[in-house]
Amino acid sequence: MTQQIEDLYRPKVRRRRFPPSRRTSLIVIVILLASGLLWVGYSWFQTCGGFGTGVSKVDGQCVGVTDGSYVFEPNLADVEGKIKKANDNIGQAKSVTVAVLNMFTANDTSPLTPDEIREQLEGAYVAQQAANNGVNFGDKNLKIRLVIANEGSDEQQWQPTVQQLIGMKQDSSPLVTVVGLGVSIPATVDSGRALADAGLPMVGAVLTAVDGTKVPGLFRVQPSDREFVTGLDLYLKQHPDLNQGLIVYDSNSGTNGTAVQDLYTQSLFDSDQHQLNRVLRYNPLGFQGKSVPSHSDADMFDRLVTTICGVAPNIVLYAGRLVDLTDFLTALEGRECAPKGPITVLTGGTDLGVLNTATIRQQLTKGRISVVYSSPTDVADWRTYPASAPRHFAQFLDEYEAEHVPMADLDDGYAVSMYDAVATATEAIRHAYNGGALPSPTDVLHQLPNLVNTDTVPAAGGDLSFAVQNHGDPGGKPLPVLRIPADPAVTAPPIANCAATQPGYAYCTPR
Repeated sequence: MTQQIEDLYRPKVRRRRFPPSRRTSLIVIVILLASGLLWVGYSWFQTCGGFGTGVSKVDGQCVGVTDGSYVFEPNLADVEGKIKKANDNIGQAKSVTVAVLNMFTANDTSPLTPDEIREQLEGAYVAQQAANNGVNFGDKNLKIRLVIANEGSDEQQWQPTVQQLIGMKQDSSPLVTVVGLGVSIPATVDSGRALADAGLPMVGAVLTAVDGTKVPGLFRVQPSDREFVTGLDLYLKQHPDLNQGLIVYDSNSGTNGTAVQDLYTQSLFDSDQHQLNRVLRYNPLGFQGKSVPSHSDADMFDRLVTTICGVAPNIVLYAGRLVDLTDFLTALEGRECAPKGPITVLTGGTDLGVLNTATIRQQLTKGRISVVYSSPTDVADWRTYPASAPRHFAQFLDEYEAEHVPMADLDDGYAVSMYDAVATATEAIRHAYNGGALPSPTDVLHQLPNLVNTDTVPAAGGDLSFAVQNHGDPGGKPLPVLRIPADPAVTAPPIANCAATQPGYAYCTPR
């Protein structure tokens, strides 16, 4: 009874009940919080180098945009650190941003090697220093910031990177131009068109098959493959004995009816067919190159070389990339022809200076092989014979040495090409700047075709002009035709001064 009385007078605790609507809201909040935590955790693991780096992991690769703070590959650490320091030194000064778009995480199937990518970035850095601290490229009161934009080993992650770049147009140091753009493959066209749709002008560094007719607003410091083949044509006219030829082509060009995966090899093949048809005596031979991810065979050239022995041409027009050329030359050296006649391999659009070593020259001589190529640069000769170099190459060389960049990185011309791309962008940017408001991408785009007449670009690879009728192609670009091993009858390199008229000067693109 006592317990019953105590229970009767004990204060009753009322359970608080939430109305159904509030219970639902709490559940939703808990779910959102949990989802947010999961998203934060996922984002953390997908972000390369932590939050704020601008770089994320997509399909196993770190892609995106950095000012040099995030290092994409160990071999880029030194030059990225220099770019970061150069950007920091700008401080609060007036500046605009130029993005270097490329495949900064190269692998075995990338069209560019890790060394070639590093060399391009070194060229961009030297150009930035020349722009901000040198005597060329206009008003130094407007500084140039560089950012490094990685689109993946084969440009396959261009979309998130390009979207990130487009979002930088409104930054305090706004993005006004994109340079580089990788190589001439379909992904480059896609990324270029997306940048063009956003109103961003572009300057290609090593593009020879993607131009302003395919991508509006694209300019480039290298001419078309057609121009390179024109240089080869002039060489063959001077050597009429070289008249029995065939083409060895990369089937990634789509030449055999498959989808086009490499626009450079396609345009080189087409140019060879159309411009050098008079020396073609045999049907072309194809191989599947390594520059596009595939199941290419390591011995892919053996059967081709057997066929070459059977028809015995004295010239082979190589329509492929440098990454496969050394394997082809090795297979050609080991050919078992009877007799083993001399063969000249001709190609264009790439500086093969990296092959001009004592070991390779000895191998070529042993195999009775000569390599003749129409080149955008001739760094080794320009350093040895300054009188044969473009007008501003010596100044570039001084700038390059002053930045303590390895001189050996100049041999294949990639540093020169990217330097010239940044120089061209800077010239247009400074032309668009009137000392007041920062220039917009549209302002820069309108000034690029005004780099003509007396306002040419003082580039390392020539005094470049960009007349509107050339659709973004450079005029006045010297294209020396070179030979490995060197022709003993040639005592001096071609003169890379497009105003020269004496014999032996390099072929120059029309202004």
